[in-house]
Amino acid sequence: SLKFWQELSSEYVETLSAEADIQEAAPFLLSTGRSSALVDAFIGRGDLDHAFVVAKAECDQLLPTQLSGSSQPPAPKPPPSDDARAKLEDVASVLARRHAEMGEPLLAAMCHLAVSKSTR
Repeated sequence: SLKFWQELSSEYVETLSAEADIQEAAPFLLSTGRSSALVDAFIGRGDLDHAFVVAKAECDQLLPTQLSGSSQPPAPKPPPSDDARAKLEDVASVLARRHAEMGEPLLAAMCHLAVSKSTR
């Protein structure tokens, strides 16, 4: 059943996250609707490019969400959460700062524009 698979995947993700590289756990985190945890893991290891991609996809609602396990058809997607938007803007700001420090102001500006923040 779907609920059993989700529980099994969640347990497997916890094991992989503790023992292996986050790249191995990423598909399971995404498939169980835990993209926010994946963004945090990428940020924690300084992999801001991957963190930005996942945060942007989460904010644009392109990733699966945690399922309830019911057999009813999926409801329309709600608007993106404020948390997802805030996380995306935080990652974009840190990534833009890194590009600016490396002498790449155009890439820094593109990070802000990618999240529709033209006031920087």
